[in-house]
Amino acid sequence: MARFNPYTHMLKTILCTLLLSGAVCAQATIRYVKAGASGPGTDWSTASGDVQAMINASTASDEVWVAGGTYQRPTNSYFTMKEGVKVYGGFAGTETVLSQRDLSLTANTSTLQGNGRSVVYNDGNGLTNAAVLDGFTITGGQTTYGAGIFNRVSAPTISNCLISGNNATTMGGGIFNQTGAPRIINCTISNNKAPAGSGISNEDANAFITNCIISGNGSTAVSRGGGIQNRNTSDPIITNCSITGNIASQGGGVYNTASSPKLTNCTISANFANTAADGGAMYNASSATPRLRNSVLYGNSSGIFNTAGSTPDIQFCLVQGLMGTATFNIAGSSDPLFVNPLPPGISTGGDYRLQPCSPIINKGKNDYFAVGQSIDLSSITTDLDGGPRIHNGVKIDFGAYEFTGSNTGGLVLANSGDAVTATISAGLSTTAFTAACRVVAMVSPDGTGTTVSGAVDAKVWIESTQPALYVKRHYEITPALNAATATGKVTLYFTQAEFDDFNAVNTLQLPTGPTDATRIANLLIEKRAGTSSDGSGLPSTYSGASATIDPADTDIQWNATGSRWEVSIHVTGFSGFFAKTHAYTMPLRLLSFKGNQRSGYNQLQWATAEEINTRHFELESSTDGSSFTRIATIAAAGNGNNGYSYDDQSIHAGKTFYRLKMVDLDQRFTYSSVIAITNNSNNSLRLFPNPVSDITYIHAGNALLHSKATLHDANGRLLQTIIITTNPQPIQLQHLVKGLYVVQFADGTAERLIKQ
Repeated sequence: MARFNPYTHMLKTILCTLLLSGAVCAQATIRYVKAGASGPGTDWSTASGDVQAMINASTASDEVWVAGGTYQRPTNSYFTMKEGVKVYGGFAGTETVLSQRDLSLTANTSTLQGNGRSVVYNDGNGLTNAAVLDGFTITGGQTTYGAGIFNRVSAPTISNCLISGNNATTMGGGIFNQTGAPRIINCTISNNKAPAGSGISNEDANAFITNCIISGNGSTAVSRGGGIQNRNTSDPIITNCSITGNIASQGGGVYNTASSPKLTNCTISANFANTAADGGAMYNASSATPRLRNSVLYGNSSGIFNTAGSTPDIQFCLVQGLMGTATFNIAGSSDPLFVNPLPPGISTGGDYRLQPCSPIINKGKNDYFAVGQSIDLSSITTDLDGGPRIHNGVKIDFGAYEFTGSNTGGLVLANSGDAVTATISAGLSTTAFTAACRVVAMVSPDGTGTTVSGAVDAKVWIESTQPALYVKRHYEITPALNAATATGKVTLYFTQAEFDDFNAVNTLQLPTGPTDATRIANLLIEKRAGTSSDGSGLPSTYSGASATIDPADTDIQWNATGSRWEVSIHVTGFSGFFAKTHAYTMPLRLLSFKGNQRSGYNQLQWATAEEINTRHFELESSTDGSSFTRIATIAAAGNGNNGYSYDDQSIHAGKTFYRLKMVDLDQRFTYSSVIAITNNSNNSLRLFPNPVSDITYIHAGNALLHSKATLHDANGRLLQTIIITTNPQPIQLQHLVKGLYVVQFADGTAERLIKQ
């Protein structure tokens, strides 16, 4: 048997009949039934095998206890209840008191099996709520109306039952109620079919439906009310119910016509109808006036559709497709964060309890369960799980399940390195939260192109030092499906402090506060396609194309409650995202610029990152640190991370200052910081190139200018005398044979020279 949550039952009742001059009290009789038995049913050892015979033999206040097994009436017959008689299933066959019954054991499942008609048929037999059917699986019914249970002018209590696998050709695959107020409590109604009201159909009936799961009902044929149909002045009171995974051509979850159902703390999700105009969650026709309180309708193929003067009364709800209102409704685009929602379609799965960050936690109104209300729900004290309906005495949640953990409501932004996978279904916005309820980003399908759907990875980084050209908080958002072409709306979050840090190093600034319209207009988002190659999230680690997006000013909003900026952009293709103010693609980032003294020259080295828009580098030198001269131009690699080196041969004794000018394709440029290298006369001397084929140069310090140098062969013979008149000083070697030579200088130093 599927989900059972046993209700608390009254102790055995005693029927006292006043006769003439005195009171004569008779204790209620219990009759016992076991599959295959044939006794009179006086106890378990003499159990009967005939459920209906034991019901017929009972009178008001009597009970029939039915052990696990399958029970079936003859062909084209049915089970029928009797006023005041309580029929309980789910026994092992040894119990002596009702509380010993364990409905969770499969072996104890008591099944009433259909045989060509309704399984249970109550037609005008005067039943009140005192007639009870509790703890059964009701399946296999085949008829026109009410294949599982048929109630006409009849109001029994049906509790702790699984009504599944029944098929009606007209209405009420699971249950059909007409002209009565039956109570349906703690039941699962699933996998039933009918052209109208596949799960439950109410016809001029005011059923009380409490703590029930209604799922997986309906068919793809023309139909109305996959989960529930209410028609012809039916005003059922539906409380703490989960209506999910049902399908119909109209009203996938609920179909109302000329009726006024009262739904309180219900969850309606993953239901499907043909089009948006067919009401995936609910369809209202013929002046239907459903009342919804503390409920959530989300993740259906569409929301509520109203026609022919229908006007739902909705307060304290989250309803797909509706905006938040003064009646304490939450915007229908808000993700309620179910634990495991399924996409719209026929299903009995999914988990519609709430995650810790759900925006509908503590958002309901407790008064609906208070004593003295026009609809008295004060006797209902538990949620669909059987836990307290109001947790810890605070405000009630929306929906059928009460959240009992700790909750921060998504007011805290993600930390650096936070990553999460969220699931987008039914074309609805999904907010990515960490397990600790820190919000990362929000992704919304936009219905154009290849709309984003399914699993989406979202990650955030916050740089410890402020980058030169983008806000230190940056993102990577990547759907598992069609990451390069998927379309959607992305909402990114930033703090005012992060904008202030950016402004400290930029002249074109971001807003300084919520009313700073001028600077709001400056905000841009750079999108870099792909994923970060090294997991750092830095701009240079994305190999895909870059694009700058200018969000509408109205899509840049200050959230006073969350104390954060919320920036929404429409994208095609998902990527890394960076907030900035300049319209051009961000230039490289200089990782390092350093110089080292070598023998006869200075070696300059630098490393870059994020090199996408770079044309070249200009190396400049100075003897005083203020007046610089370009000494070399070095082409940029143009992409990724790169290292560069340059040897400055024209050095002198003392300090030489260097700086690097980094020039972009659009001729914008930035300078590095200035570095200095100190050279003395000894280490400022060098022959270059060496080895050499034709001409080498003497690079000498100032102290050796106008002095004499001599060239010798390997045997010490003088071959040439050179007067150093310039720096560098050329030496012609074309006439010499290959071999080893020595150049001696006036300060007593010498260097070997190889002629090739």
